Amino acid sequence: MRIASNGLVTFAGAIAVSDNIQHNGNADNQIEFTPGVQKYYTAGVARMVINAAGDVGIGTVTPG
Repeated sequence: MRIASNGLVTFAGAIAVSDNIQHNGNADNQIEFTPGVQKYYTAGVARMVINAAGDVGIGTVTPG
């Protein structure tokens, strides 16, 4: 890991997170990881979902 003077962090390899990535100043914007599913949130609402089959839903939490 390298941290530049401007605050940019560079990783050489995988980054492991337990269940989500949140915007530092706004917890309503995040990417959530659950087994076989990724959800993308804006304003606290899941706006896009990708399921284990690779189906993508935009504006729905049940793609397919």
